[in-house]
Amino acid sequence: MTDLGDELRRHLAAHEMSLTSAARQAGCSKGYLSNVAQGRKALTPRVAAGLDRLFGTGGTFAVHTLNAVPGARSPTAETSHPEDGQSKPAGTSRYGRPLRNGGQRAGARQESPPPAWAATTAAAKLDASRLWGHDLDTGGTPAGAATDVAGVILSWLTALPDGTAASAAGGAEVSGHDVRRVRAVRAWLKDLDNAHGGGVAFPLAAAHLRSEIAPLLNGSYGETMGNALLAATAETELDSGWFAYDAGDHRLARLYFIHALRIAHAAGSRLLGARIICALSHQALHVGQVSLSVDLARAARAGAGPEATPRASAMLAAMEAMAHAGAGDAARSGQALDDAERALARATADDGDPAWLDFDEGGLLGHTARAHRDLAAAGLTQPGHARQTAERSIELCRAGHGRTRAQRNAILASTCVQAGDIDQAAAIGELIIADAWDLQSRHVQDDIAALVASIRPARSSSAGTFTDQAREFLAARRRPAAPGVA
Repeated sequence: MTDLGDELRRHLAAHEMSLTSAARQAGCSKGYLSNVAQGRKALTPRVAAGLDRLFGTGGTFAVHTLNAVPGARSPTAETSHPEDGQSKPAGTSRYGRPLRNGGQRAGARQESPPPAWAATTAAAKLDASRLWGHDLDTGGTPAGAATDVAGVILSWLTALPDGTAASAAGGAEVSGHDVRRVRAVRAWLKDLDNAHGGGVAFPLAAAHLRSEIAPLLNGSYGETMGNALLAATAETELDSGWFAYDAGDHRLARLYFIHALRIAHAAGSRLLGARIICALSHQALHVGQVSLSVDLARAARAGAGPEATPRASAMLAAMEAMAHAGAGDAARSGQALDDAERALARATADDGDPAWLDFDEGGLLGHTARAHRDLAAAGLTQPGHARQTAERSIELCRAGHGRTRAQRNAILASTCVQAGDIDQAAAIGELIIADAWDLQSRHVQDDIAALVASIRPARSSSAGTFTDQAREFLAARRRPAAPGVA
């Protein structure tokens, strides 16, 4: 078996997945994938991208396409398996998290039940103490079954208010200074994430939750202070979920999002809950659970209620537009984008938007560019509009938001590939890599690997510099960390 075969075998074992299942989800036949593992056929960029997405490996398999097996035959046995938007990602039959050893999978799993809606605020606090003890799995994990999320969202839509948020647990009394400190640290962590990625921010956020927020939750506070503390906790958990998502640990990210949703409900904030469901929709779209993404986006808009300011309404509508585009529904995507544009045009500084709501014109353009890119990929529109919109979104990218810039450039590069402008796509790819060196972001790594996979078939000599840089970057990100280094 080749090095590629050994790599594939390790990931199959870690995810407890059969070769047949992996082939189906990566979009090829079992026989072809077996031949690739044995070195009898070359791994194509398309299947490599599918495997990297399946296992959350951030370009590990794409690197092997850059070093194709000498003499390997063309993969004529590949069989396409179009996504129906409802296929489960790898490992959805198991809900436990893997054991870790220096960031590497140990192959065993600890069994635990799927996420559930805690019956009371007290039960949700107990769940927090367990959740916040999990480390980030740098090998990446699948998100889990769509049905896990559906039940929780139904509970959010129908649950009655928890009642008083006051606590007399006997701990120190919580003050407004404590809540402001929690929110100040959250903002600092978010800035760190924007500049350097979720892989850097998550360990610090988890430590903050355990050492700072957990004692506060077990303190004493009245109704008003309790609501403020619970809301600040949910905001921090929401961001922590984004960090884990960006780092490739989709299972942990989903658990954080769902728990944040429960805490936001305890705080009595429907708008924050809708924002969290919007994050779940975004993740579902990323991992290929397109039907779930649409349902979540629609639930977020329906459940936000009168708390939704124009800016919030724009954000929720823009997410629904992306979800519909992923599902190939151009009409509904266009309608949602129109809703978002009209809502954002009504937004003012006097609307009372919460501090965590930072959706602006650049964000709307970024969502619009992705929606139009996905529709163009499905042959439902031309890539020109997506390209122009992506260019404008990059111009509006905020200083210090290196990951956002890299992701918007990835959208722009993919629209260039759609238009046949391979040289420009490769030039933009070099900009993405320049930003990526400062990031610990598996999301951006996946974007680079996908761009390599889309450019390589063109065999453009002028794209060689980008391809070489991508090989160097992805290989460096595959190296295990030194002992004691997170």
